[in-house]
Amino acid sequence: MRESCTYGSARGALSNERPYRYGRREFITLLGGAAATWPLGVRAQQRERVRRIGVLLPTTADDSVFGAWVGAFLQELALLGWTIGRNVAIETRWAGVNAADIRRHAAELAALAPDLILAHGAATVAVIRAPISPA
Repeated sequence: MRESCTYGSARGALSNERPYRYGRREFITLLGGAAATWPLGVRAQQRERVRRIGVLLPTTADDSVFGAWVGAFLQELALLGWTIGRNVAIETRWAGVNAADIRRHAAELAALAPDLILAHGAATVAVIRAPISPA
């Protein structure tokens, strides 16, 4: 074989290289870079899982003390990066002091299958801890 036809020879290095060689390497580099960054883009497009929190309170919705308590709870969640509607949903039940109402609201919250149930007071905590049968 003639020297000028041999790839990589000193005399024919510039003229005898495959014309697609540099384009192919650049393409493979581009393809590899795209493949490496593709999972990052996919993760950025996935929606964050919405966590559900159930709140059971032994009072009515117009109670200013518990209203302030719920407000402080929501404010602290926001400071920790939880945003209602984006990554957390809050289900609040104002049960009052009637034991039957507390049990009914506890069953409603349990049926929603929240990630967490926040209860205040011995009466509501006792109902939440007890097994709840469907109504």
